[in-house]
Amino acid sequence: MNKSFRNILLAITLITVFITGCGANKDFESAPMEDYGVSNQEADEEMAIEEEMGFEGSRSHTNQNQKLIYRANISIEVAQKLDPLVKSIETFVGGHEGYIESMEQYQIGHDPITDQDLHNMYIRIRIPHNHYNKAMQTIEEMGTVTNKSTSAEDVTLQYSDIESTLKMYKVEQERLLKMLESENTDIKDMIEIEKRLSEIRIELEKHESARRALESQINYDTIELEITQVRRESDINSKNNFSGKIKHTFIKSIDTIIVVSQAFILAVTYMLLPMLILAAIAGVFYMIFHKVKKKRKK
Repeated sequence: MNKSFRNILLAITLITVFITGCGANKDFESAPMEDYGVSNQEADEEMAIEEEMGFEGSRSHTNQNQKLIYRANISIEVAQKLDPLVKSIETFVGGHEGYIESMEQYQIGHDPITDQDLHNMYIRIRIPHNHYNKAMQTIEEMGTVTNKSTSAEDVTLQYSDIESTLKMYKVEQERLLKMLESENTDIKDMIEIEKRLSEIRIELEKHESARRALESQINYDTIELEITQVRRESDINSKNNFSGKIKHTFIKSIDTIIVVSQAFILAVTYMLLPMLILAAIAGVFYMIFHKVKKKRKK
């Protein structure tokens, strides 16, 4: 009887432990991440920061009070004339609320095969951040990307310092203006107040200008674009694989033969007239010499 009682008690104990364990597992699985020190909001913020560092996210994912300056440098090679390409870039940028800040073009060589000049161009593009990804994608599709880099600079503290300084000067300016309007202010104090007000106006203009310049960099991302014109498409594709390099080398050897042949023909053409003149002079001297020789024999 005691043995049967012990078996029943053991069975009840095992069932109780099993039920308790299942309940604990269920509580563990259903517990929110906040109970373990990691909130969904923190995870979303970390993901947003990673996206922003890669220029893939939008500015709305970060803290609205955070001030960031985005910059990108990209270099591409194209096998076409640059003028139509530049016009398409200007049209795209203007259609996406941006503008071309600066543009520089210069000649880097001449292709004797196609008989055209080769150029290099630097373009600084300013465009709103929400159009940045589209602008980069459009640029990359224009040619072969040889270099690309992006960066994000946090200027929140710098912007806050300017705002605080402006607020301080404005408060002082209002206080001095009230003192200036007061009837109890004597002439000497008024002169000092006017002098200080003039200094404050200069400081306000300086800091307002600094804030506007900073806001321009914050509101418009900067893309530094370099476009290099190459001789033909094979010059671009030769960098991709070994077969392309072989093809490029073969074409280059043919081009070299053509260039040397052209140079030889041009050299002969250039020397043809002087050689004819020298031949004519030599013929005249020979005829004179021949006549003199005949006279001497007679």
